[in-house]
Amino acid sequence: MLAKIIRARNAGAKTTMADGVKGAAVILGATLLSVFAATWMRRHSVDPEYTKAVVTNGWLFGFILSMPFTSLKGWPARAQVIFVGAILMIVTSIVLINIH
Repeated sequence: MLAKIIRARNAGAKTTMADGVKGAAVILGATLLSVFAATWMRRHSVDPEYTKAVVTNGWLFGFILSMPFTSLKGWPARAQVIFVGAILMIVTSIVLINIH
């Protein structure tokens, strides 16, 4: 099924160096944001399990959010939103289930 979805992608859309830089910026930005959020959480006595989850998964959320610039480039906007949103919900569910 995933192979069919990937083949459905617009074959004319090639990722460029600028797209790679944008994707990397999103990943790095999300990682930094997760570190800042975890620091704030530690200072405000938030449950350490949640803080650890934010720190260890920040880059993953950034990676997922960078997909429209890289692996989903050329897909219709609606498909990108659905694909990224579904993956984010699945990963968030897995993280929250594993916390407790």
